[in-house]
Amino acid sequence: MDNRRLVKLFTIVSVFFIPFVGSAGDAGDVAAGGVVALVMGAVFGFWFLWMLFIGLMMLINLLGIALWIWMIIDVAKRDFEKENDKMLWILVVVLAGWIGALIYYFTIKRKEDKE
Repeated sequence: MDNRRLVKLFTIVSVFFIPFVGSAGDAGDVAAGGVVALVMGAVFGFWFLWMLFIGLMMLINLLGIALWIWMIIDVAKRDFEKENDKMLWILVVVLAGWIGALIYYFTIKRKEDKE
């Protein structure tokens, strides 16, 4: 069974047995309630981890965009020895995105800030 079918099965089983969790009267209902609690915990635990992962990826993406814009502004304001260097770095940063911004930061900006 693949993961999608398994998640669908857990969801269907948990939704079907939710009314029995609150009205567990004898040992069979208690056992069913325990199974439903485990299934629901697995489903909601997976959902929570997935949302945490998505949020983390969004945060990393926003930080990359902020770095990219910051480095574009820095390249535009910086005076290079040759005018071609400025055009080259603008192209690298703009076309390569946040990876180009990281390359520019570690090769030009960080080196000049230390001096």
